[in-house]
Amino acid sequence: MTSYDELRAWLETELEYSITSRDWENFQRDVPEAFFEYDADLDEDEEVAFGNMSRTWHGWSKKGRGGRPEGEKAKSASGTDPRFAALAEVLTIRSRRDPDVIDFRRDILKGNLVGQDEVESWIKTTADTDGPATRFVPDHDTGFPHFSTQLIRYIATYDKGWVLAQPIRIGGKLSRLRGVARRITQGFGWPEEWMVTFILTDEPPPQPMTFGYTTHESTTLVPTMDWLELRVNPRAVSPRELDKAYRKLRSGLMEINRVDPISHKTAALAVHWERTKEKSIMECRAEWNRLFPEWKYSEGTGNFGRDARAAHRQVVGEDG
Repeated sequence: MTSYDELRAWLETELEYSITSRDWENFQRDVPEAFFEYDADLDEDEEVAFGNMSRTWHGWSKKGRGGRPEGEKAKSASGTDPRFAALAEVLTIRSRRDPDVIDFRRDILKGNLVGQDEVESWIKTTADTDGPATRFVPDHDTGFPHFSTQLIRYIATYDKGWVLAQPIRIGGKLSRLRGVARRITQGFGWPEEWMVTFILTDEPPPQPMTFGYTTHESTTLVPTMDWLELRVNPRAVSPRELDKAYRKLRSGLMEINRVDPISHKTAALAVHWERTKEKSIMECRAEWNRLFPEWKYSEGTGNFGRDARAAHRQVVGEDG
């Protein structure tokens, strides 16, 4: 029986990003039935269990409850500029001309495109024809042995943009489709799932992304080590728009809007508090006075503990 920690590691491998402990706990709380179904499916077929859980995670995260849906959280910084609607049409035309797209539609689709409402059934039928999904051990050490599979992501309901995932067999038709979609996506800036559906249906994806961001919560439990990754089209986003967007994103991620420079004393005090906070205030203060006589604190005042906690909060981002 695969543990839920192993399941989380498997999902992280397929998602290509880390699931925070908070999101994992919320996920288990919000959809406990998925874990009961997962256990039941696992007794019958591990691939079915993993596939069903993957779809449940995507559905949950797409509702904005957590995670990083489909790799990036993107928005347009210049959505009204007709340039980008025109660019979308140009990229669509070039995608249709791509030799790999032409070959796939000729060899696999036999010249017959898939209807928008038939994408999910086509993916599932093709997966059955390809055979069992390829299982392999990821090339990074997770601390315990487990098997993983590659997933192809696609848009199941085009008007709603629902994303589903299907485990695939390496070397099969879906593996080929995934490879073509990923290559074009890297050059055109569309999400992979939209390109997969485009290759099958010829329905153009939305306009290319002009500004996107990804948040990464610290795995070391130090809040100030959280970081924000921005992806910007320099032709689409002006410096002023980028500054405005960054300020808004940053304020949404942090409890405070300003981060002022700190003094050498504050920095030293934060480190000292971390090193000695298991000791009594008197012992901690006495050692501080011995190490930093130029910043000595007098006995009988409460300033040391107050200043040390405040300094630690400024550096680490949490109460010490």
